[in-house]
Amino acid sequence: MMNFDMDDELFGGTVMSKLVDILRNANKNLVELEIERVLTRLAATETLLEQKGVSEAEIRSFILQNQDSLKSEADSLGLTLTADIVTQNE
Repeated sequence: MMNFDMDDELFGGTVMSKLVDILRNANKNLVELEIERVLTRLAATETLLEQKGVSEAEIRSFILQNQDSLKSEADSLGLTLTADIVTQNE
């Protein structure tokens, strides 16, 4: 019996592989702006965690304990980023 992989069926690959395809083929300036936006948000998040006293060990532990939900959230963010780039690139 074949396993149904929704990512492959819907997107012809994983969410992340399709995002990489979009990043390679979209307007370079648009990609730079979107990556800068994502990195700025990541920097803000890391700064807030540091200010709240969350250690690197706590972050690693959280990631290990929540892999499935974090994968789902990462895919959701990847879809959002892909849609943002595609709609602005038209």
